[in-house]
Amino acid sequence: MRGEADESCIWVAGSCEPLTDVSFRRLSAGGPRSPWHVTSADGRLDLAFEPEGSKSVKHQLGLFAIDYFQLFGSYRGTLAGRPLDSVHGVCESFRARL
Repeated sequence: MRGEADESCIWVAGSCEPLTDVSFRRLSAGGPRSPWHVTSADGRLDLAFEPEGSKSVKHQLGLFAIDYFQLFGSYRGTLAGRPLDSVHGVCESFRARL
């Protein structure tokens, strides 16, 4: 739902500041391992993510299912007004049906 906080946040000086309307956009049609642009509607998050590798888990067990995908790589850009350059991190997607 637009404008509402989700599980995305920034940890600053020991406190958690929620982010709203975070978007993840691939910068090319090269698939999930191509570079990503990650932003928040309030402008506190503006990062480029360059994937270096990935892992995934996908299981279909009757009524139960899990689909997990994680990219690991490096970020550059700005986070809460602070510049970042070549900071290692992850982006992930998790879907489950229980």
